Amino acid sequence: MKIQTFEYSKRFKYADVILALNKNSAMIYTIDKRDPDSEAAIRNDIIERVAQMEASTSRPPFLLVRAVNQYDRSEFPTPRVFALSFNEENLDAALRLGYRPEDAWEVLNTSEVGSDLAVKVISSHSVLRPDEYPDLWEVTHIALYDSRHAYPPRDATMVGYFNNLINIFPHLEDNNRYTGHFFRYKVNTGVLSAIGGRFRDQFCSLGDLKNRFQIEVDYAKLASLNEDGHSCSDPIFNIPCMVYALQRQKVKAEVIKELMENVHGNGNFKMAVVTKVLKKHGIKCSVRRIQDCGDGKFKVNCNERGLLNKDAPVIRLAFWQEHWMSDEDVEWCNKKGTVKTVPFIRVLEECRRNNVLVPINAFELAQSYSCYSFDQMLSFDVMKYVEEGQQKEIIERSFEAPSLKNRKECPPIIGFADFESATNEQYHFPFSVALSWLDEKEENITYFEGQNCVNSFAKAIVDKCYSRGRPKGVEARIYFYNLKYDWTLFRGILKDMKTVESGNKLYSLTAKISQGIRSVQVEFWDLLPITMCRLKDAGKAYLTEEQQRSIKKEYIPYSFYTVDRVKRALEVSFLEFVEYWRKENNLETVPPGVLESIKETAIKAGAYKKSSDTIDFMRYNRYYNIQDVKILRNVAVNLSKLFAGGKIDGIDENTNPIALDMWKYRTASSIGYDYFWKHCIMRETDKGWVPRFPLALPKMQLRYIIQKSIRGGRVMVRDNKKIRYDASQNSGVLIQDYDGVSLYPSAMSKLWITEGNPELIRGKFTEEDFKRDCSTPDGSLSTYKDMIVHVTSINTKKFRHFPLLCVKDPKTKLNNYKNFDNETVDTWVNAIDLWNLIDFQNATFTYDAALVWTGDRHYEIRTMIQHLFDFRLANKSHPIQAVAKLMMNSIYGKSTMKARKTERYYIDKLGWRKRQNGPWEPVDKWAEWFSTNAYRVYSLEEETNNVVKVDTFYRDCGSCFNIFGSNVLAMARRIIGRVMALAEDVEEMYPAMSPGLFYTDTDSMHIRSDLLTLVEKHYKLRYGEDLCGKQLCQFHIDFSPVNGKETLGARKSIFLGKKMYADELINVDNEVGFHFRMKGIPNKALDWGKYEQIWQNEKVEFNLLEYGPSFFYEKGKVGSRRVMTRKIGIDSDETEEYIERPDSELDSEDSIDIGGYDTEPETIVIRKGGAKYRAELVDGAAKKIARTELDGEITDTESCEFDCE
Repeated sequence: MKIQTFEYSKRFKYADVILALNKNSAMIYTIDKRDPDSEAAIRNDIIERVAQMEASTSRPPFLLVRAVNQYDRSEFPTPRVFALSFNEENLDAALRLGYRPEDAWEVLNTSEVGSDLAVKVISSHSVLRPDEYPDLWEVTHIALYDSRHAYPPRDATMVGYFNNLINIFPHLEDNNRYTGHFFRYKVNTGVLSAIGGRFRDQFCSLGDLKNRFQIEVDYAKLASLNEDGHSCSDPIFNIPCMVYALQRQKVKAEVIKELMENVHGNGNFKMAVVTKVLKKHGIKCSVRRIQDCGDGKFKVNCNERGLLNKDAPVIRLAFWQEHWMSDEDVEWCNKKGTVKTVPFIRVLEECRRNNVLVPINAFELAQSYSCYSFDQMLSFDVMKYVEEGQQKEIIERSFEAPSLKNRKECPPIIGFADFESATNEQYHFPFSVALSWLDEKEENITYFEGQNCVNSFAKAIVDKCYSRGRPKGVEARIYFYNLKYDWTLFRGILKDMKTVESGNKLYSLTAKISQGIRSVQVEFWDLLPITMCRLKDAGKAYLTEEQQRSIKKEYIPYSFYTVDRVKRALEVSFLEFVEYWRKENNLETVPPGVLESIKETAIKAGAYKKSSDTIDFMRYNRYYNIQDVKILRNVAVNLSKLFAGGKIDGIDENTNPIALDMWKYRTASSIGYDYFWKHCIMRETDKGWVPRFPLALPKMQLRYIIQKSIRGGRVMVRDNKKIRYDASQNSGVLIQDYDGVSLYPSAMSKLWITEGNPELIRGKFTEEDFKRDCSTPDGSLSTYKDMIVHVTSINTKKFRHFPLLCVKDPKTKLNNYKNFDNETVDTWVNAIDLWNLIDFQNATFTYDAALVWTGDRHYEIRTMIQHLFDFRLANKSHPIQAVAKLMMNSIYGKSTMKARKTERYYIDKLGWRKRQNGPWEPVDKWAEWFSTNAYRVYSLEEETNNVVKVDTFYRDCGSCFNIFGSNVLAMARRIIGRVMALAEDVEEMYPAMSPGLFYTDTDSMHIRSDLLTLVEKHYKLRYGEDLCGKQLCQFHIDFSPVNGKETLGARKSIFLGKKMYADELINVDNEVGFHFRMKGIPNKALDWGKYEQIWQNEKVEFNLLEYGPSFFYEKGKVGSRRVMTRKIGIDSDETEEYIERPDSELDSEDSIDIGGYDTEPETIVIRKGGAKYRAELVDGAAKKIARTELDGEITDTESCEFDCE
């Protein structure tokens, strides 16, 4: 282990700030991969040091993390630095990403808390555009920071390593006396003195301290709350101490609710806020606290606050060692042996001074509270909860009745904007912006350009808001297309930002914009999460034919617009301008159509001079920028009309099922979910929306259990081995890509919703019990209408090349679909998946617990989805068909959402506050926030010079109808699973056609044409339905046309791994085309020869920047990468190595495809035979490290990924 110790000069009074061996040194831990023992040594040393620290909930220890980009080939790579709250999960994740950065994908998908770290290290440069890909970072240094000290270190070496990160930590004062945190003391069972021993026994015998004061006497029992799950069934410790104290004092619920709405921080209470709210409701309070009198003496003070009226009701509170309690008296025998009734706060102080109550150390606090008190879902023993859940009152705490959320109205002013930027420097530089207001004519678009365009943009917003009078509340909402990008260009004008984010997506933000003494609150929303496609394709889908003739997405060479050119704004040769576009698109020549389009646009913009064949590129940019805003505006307006329903040209309003206000929604998922809610769950009455039938929405523990049953689509090559096919060696038989028609809507058309509350059952059960008690997916009803089952063993008697269930292996942590040979498992499975095993693999299994629903099934979902599907089918040539498709595919998405673990804040460092009856004065807002919220910080880093980005622990107690989402995904697997199982059965009947099934990806399969013909016939005989067609639950051949002509099939195919295959297609005129898929690699970079090379176990290098720019995000800014290469290959027939990347759903060759646009972090997984190997990246290529064969540490969730949001 490398420990670098830096001596501080004696003149620095803050020399002991970093926890170290002594007060004059600081420790920095250097990751050394060459030393296999150093990881454990660093871990043990850090934990030992934290255990020596006295716990402080207001000033916890932090891990400082430094990481570098593995693909940054520069001599001095720019590091990424951030801080994490100390706990073992974060420490292990940081070390893992230092010693095994290639395992980051595993951390991201399997770690409960550490996953957020993987997001920061790998996906920190989040992306939403098709030409942006994630990076792979590795941790190089870790330091431990003790935030209890008033001053951070200023040592040059520390600053150098952590890039001024330590400057984020403010100079802390003891100004948080009344904020309130956890009770951070425990009983010292080893106290030696006689008085101490008597006090200890007396204290432990006091009646019901937990229910009266939120104090657990037995610390071992307290610690177990986090480890074995009791915290999940004991709500006392999940309530902020101030709230609990007020409840004990019989304060009304509406008063407490108002107090929570006005509280500073999340669960932190300043007395001024409490007093103000209580005073408003005619209540005054008294606060007892301890005053140190010196010489080992103390006294109890009591101060009244609030109303002066003597007759006003008084609530009694006590504040001791950062913990609020109800001020109550207890019987106590003092040192003299006298028994008196005294305030409990006196007892606490006497016990502390006699070493009966001792502080929990920082390590104990981090382990016992960081999960247990911030988010009860982060860690708990599921089976222990299941045992307790057999008590009705326990499980009833984990669900609630449905309701329909009242969505807030849109602000009175709506705008649309778009920035253009120069991308040649380290960070992108905004040089123009176009802005359009909905209440003004379309031609009145405001345009600003130059270095001051951002400030001009801000002034235009403020002017617009003040044009309606003095603003009150949020006055305006401005839409962008890919807000995540544009936000980085203008965020310098924003103050007091509040964002709506999820992972790497930014859906919206609210902020204050000021111009002099004028300030306004403004929302910024992204339209992309609603349309789910490129702006160009959105225009094609939603603009009218007339609009498309005058408004279109133009061509522009982005790389031409450098900072220097923009500032000089000179005319240039037209051919030079076009040449930049050619280079950007990696073409040998500019297509005539593109050349003509650029010239035509330049003429329209008044930017082209025919005499000199030159172009005014800034005038061209003005036209381009304004056109983008016109498209954005008209797409939004047209979409809102389509969603609103009613009279629409070309649509029979009596058949139109859609009637929603688009302006109230941020995402397509929320629109689809509300539509589903109104048509299937709720009904409208004179008193508002009420449930159609009794329904329980899972939350907290039940939500967590059901979430474990959620599995995505099956993605795999036959037997998980590479395979290829050549029709010339198989009598000329072609391969077809057989695709399910709207798979997830198809699943919903077969589903139901079960009424009533769930129950938990325990026992020893087999598949025979399951078949007797569980209703089938096909409609045969029994006792249980829905089940989520804890399976303990599986035996699949029928071997399948494409098995029906994936279960995480407890040793390897792999999540592959597999056959089971009397294997022990520990997994929660949806009942539909178990029926799949029974029906298609003749499986037997055992289980010991299940979540069951016994109420009636309701089938409104079938009618709703069929109506939407038929409506879309009847209007295929109308833009509303895209809306119907969007909604059908988005309905179930929100029902699969995991509980949030963190919440993000952007804290301005400095602000202004008006003194009472006095002037305005500067305020250190960051120091104030940190001093009252440090205990709940998960991570923090400096976004800009004036803003700190903070992720805090968050306890998500909200409900989610994830039993519905689990059913949708399971039914989707059943629909395609029974087709593929039948195909395997038919293949066995006709061995000459084997292998006939090659690959599957969620809703499609690659299958021989002759086998497919037989499968369709046998399907009709077995199920009485046609398999091929255009209706829900049917399938169709889905290869794209070659040269605009019908494709007959693939005459050659190479399947290398998941998301990694190639088809050589042939059309009706015997012309050849190709269908390539290599996840994360643009189609333009692929050719058949590269697949041949990889098949031959060669490594193929891709320079991804040849096919488009790639962006990174850091410190609130966006920049373009200069180097980005990848080498991809496989080692042998049984080796599968791939770099995981996002689907390019916005690829120019694609039509509109409704689906997620998540950025997925990359991974390198090398598996050879039964062994797993870590990889090391050398010059951008994955190199196996032979000496570090893994023993169960690789996780692969690719086979369980989702196909759409």
